Amino acid sequence: AVSDFINDLSGKQIALFGTCGMGNAPEYYKAIENSVSAWIETDNDYLGSFICQGKMPQKVRQKYESMKNDQNAGQMDMYIHNFDEAITHPDSLDVEHAKVFVEKVLKKLESQP
Repeated sequence: AVSDFINDLSGKQIALFGTCGMGNAPEYYKAIENSVSAWIETDNDYLGSFICQGKMPQKVRQKYESMKNDQNAGQMDMYIHNFDEAITHPDSLDVEHAKVFVEKVLKKLESQP
């Protein structure tokens, strides 16, 4: 599992990168970062994370469609809309933002003794 891999790292400089299908929400991305970074042992140098929206498998949309009923139609429509928005991600703007993150990390590394 990813958690075991991250937890086994020792004495490393670690930057996390990922995509997330659910929404383009910085607060949600921060919660993911907090969950994942909790697996990083304290003898590592944690450099931060870059997370952006990413596409999901078509079966996820099909699941939302099959789950939709009169009681949850609004919520399922929101999930389906989010799925459709995520199809093009990561896009060129996401890649540019990732490059900016990498540049900041590299500058941070260069300034360390």
